[in-house]
Amino acid sequence: MPQPDPLIKPTGASEPAESASDKEPPEIKLGMTPEEVKAAWGEPNETKKTLTCFGESILWIYRDRPDLHIEGEKKLTFEENKLVKIE
Repeated sequence: MPQPDPLIKPTGASEPAESASDKEPPEIKLGMTPEEVKAAWGEPNETKKTLTCFGESILWIYRDRPDLHIEGEKKLTFEENKLVKIE
């Protein structure tokens, strides 16, 4: 009797489901708008606005988000409606 080909899956077989922690989080880059970051990562846990001599600076803080591979804090700074710093 012939052996089944290991590269051919039986009908109805499926791949194991990936967990949220297995997937790479959406990438964010400097220059993105707050709307683009929010679409990729969702709402931040906290926001802070600061007025400087150059205008307004907005800090977004994401905390402990396993779906984004964030342990602790990730801080994003926006100036002139663009992401300028990722800490």
